[in-house]
Amino acid sequence: MGDKDEQYMHEINRLEGERDHWKNRCQQMQAGIIAVRDLMAESRGVVGLHLNYDEAPWDELRTGGRFEEWLFDFDTAVDLVITEKEKE
Repeated sequence: MGDKDEQYMHEINRLEGERDHWKNRCQQMQAGIIAVRDLMAESRGVVGLHLNYDEAPWDELRTGGRFEEWLFDFDTAVDLVITEKEKE
């Protein structure tokens, strides 16, 4: 193998390692998002969120709720994870 070939192989191996690293990180984040979604499904909401010890139900905090800005990005992430899982 020539010098250029060795450089290309080194770069390919480096990029494959980087790809695998980010793939693993994405899988960890997806698992975390699903874990929080599942926890939310097993509870009614958050107590003390507004520092008043009242319950803030999830439906008020999620997309379409009165305070949806709190979890709008979370709901978007859940939708993305589900879409990706369906592709597998």
